[in-house]
Amino acid sequence: MLSSSQKTLLPVLGGFALIFIAIDQTAAAFGTTDPITGYWLASLVAVASTLVVEMLVFKRKWADALRFLGFGRPQRRTLIVTALTGGITLLFFPLFSYLTGASVSLPENWLWKLSGIVALHGIGEEVLFRGFLFHHLRAERTFHRAAFLSLIVFAIAHIYLFTYMPAPLALFATALSLASAYPFAYLFEQGNNTVWAPALFHTMVHAVSFFVISESHVMTAGIAWMSIWIVSALLIFAFRKRLFEGSLTS
Repeated sequence: MLSSSQKTLLPVLGGFALIFIAIDQTAAAFGTTDPITGYWLASLVAVASTLVVEMLVFKRKWADALRFLGFGRPQRRTLIVTALTGGITLLFFPLFSYLTGASVSLPENWLWKLSGIVALHGIGEEVLFRGFLFHHLRAERTFHRAAFLSLIVFAIAHIYLFTYMPAPLALFATALSLASAYPFAYLFEQGNNTVWAPALFHTMVHAVSFFVISESHVMTAGIAWMSIWIVSALLIFAFRKRLFEGSLTS
């Protein structure tokens, strides 16, 4: 006889797979015309789909479903420290430009492009990855078991990257996703089960696709940036208690 956690696992994994594919296909459909519009639509698909699943499958009222998915009030220290530590990593870009001579600049319509990255990679994906998948896995499991299961799902989901990205970038992107599984899950839980802190970090991870970098340096910048974030994510999780727990004045 199946336990309650096993009964929940199938709709959670099935829902995740279907929504993940829908997000990817929505973004891809606009990839050659207006990718940022595609990002926004994909984000709306992520939020709307997870909300519908919570209401229809898990029988939550819409307000409870929104809170479960991570749309609540974050813990202040978690959000502030996330912003500060993430902001420090952005120093990579002027330093990379100085050391390599690469051109690094803001894109045209940079605010519109930034809004799309925030919408999809920050909010949409974090609602699906942490608010939906991890939160359901965590409901009847220890933190480490839930985070490990989510890590396995992410590893499988990121195989598709190898179909359209250069193999080195796809490999590093997959490694970054796996390295982020525990830290981002911790930020979700430590931040009062809200998506805001991991969404902030997730947005910053995609900064390398936001800036316009001279073509001859794109591959090097991408690998270096993801390598820095792999190390940063692991260090953030290793020192999580010192960074995120306690009061800001302690």
